[in-house]
Amino acid sequence: MKTTTRTSSAPSASILRPGGPIGVCAGTFRDSSGKVTPLAFDIGHALSEVLEFEGEIYFEWSTPSESLTGDHCLLFSAAGC
Repeated sequence: MKTTTRTSSAPSASILRPGGPIGVCAGTFRDSSGKVTPLAFDIGHALSEVLEFEGEIYFEWSTPSESLTGDHCLLFSAAGC
């Protein structure tokens, strides 16, 4: 997965103006066995190799999902692109 994410994110970094912002929404999920899959953290780690991580917005839903354990908007910028 990391290879796919890096490959798909590289063109995005090159089309942003220097310092240009981008937000990526991703969740962390609980599978049927109860194990949490840290998708948002994996995406954040991969994108931080080509973009500058600026922070996150955490979404808290009034009616929580049993399978969604976290909902994030990861904020990056194209520093130095």
